[in-house]
Amino acid sequence: MSNNNLQPVFLWTTFYKEFADALLKYKNNRKELLATLSDIYKNLEINYPFMKNGNPYEDICPFTVFGCFNKGITNENRIALMTAMGDKLGVTAAVPDEFDGIPVLSNMNAWFFGCKTDRKGRDIPNLWGVFEAGIHYADAPSDITRASFISCYDRARVQYGIKWNLSVGLYWIRPYAFVTLDAVGRDFLMKRESLTSNELANVSDLRQPPDAITYLRLVDTLLNCFKNQDISYHSFPEFSYAAWLAVVAAKGNGKVFPLSDISQGNTSDTNKRHYWLYSPDSFNWDEFHAQGIMSIRWDELG
Repeated sequence: MSNNNLQPVFLWTTFYKEFADALLKYKNNRKELLATLSDIYKNLEINYPFMKNGNPYEDICPFTVFGCFNKGITNENRIALMTAMGDKLGVTAAVPDEFDGIPVLSNMNAWFFGCKTDRKGRDIPNLWGVFEAGIHYADAPSDITRASFISCYDRARVQYGIKWNLSVGLYWIRPYAFVTLDAVGRDFLMKRESLTSNELANVSDLRQPPDAITYLRLVDTLLNCFKNQDISYHSFPEFSYAAWLAVVAAKGNGKVFPLSDISQGNTSDTNKRHYWLYSPDSFNWDEFHAQGIMSIRWDELG
């Protein structure tokens, strides 16, 4: 559904925000959350992804739960998962059937934490911490909630499995308060839109994931840029959608666009044949075998 300017209405934002609120209630009851997820996948006859060596995972973070329906799966499965999860968690908002402006994860890199050998004891609690702090700061910005968010964000951002995806997760839970810094968005900000790139250059060159203070400065700078009527977007969902449209336009014009493990659409070039050289990766063998996929270690490639 679009408005008179042919801009999407982003109805999905209502469901995502309410889902985040409902999910937060499981911060200290994650075993029940995992049991609920397992039942949902079983009832939908979709392969349960949270397995390691045949055993179910014993803990999970909220952003990875969001990743269940924000990765490379069919829209049918995406809607089915949102419907079932929303029902179980008591979400009353309508399940969306349009996903404009939502960055999605690669199936091979859809988790925000590592297995036990790769993560520290506080990694998952830290992710719940930034999840909660992000909601509180977005809903009631103040010096106190901002300081709490900065502290939680900086603890989580240095963990295994966290890079640019933390900004994507924050955007999912409060899409009008946080900017997504996926590869498509970063390229759009710094190379395609001079009105914003000039402003942002004084904050960060976006070559490395920012710390919390820098990230919030980027958010504040963009919110100020949205007031400029000369640019085509005036909210973070509009920005994310405009960034994806720029990729589509670049593809149509035969221009080079960045390879991203986080995107809204298919950025493959269907007119040319491409080859990948790969070998099996045992890191998440059970999950990948269930989904019929193989992987390379994105975290090692950088």
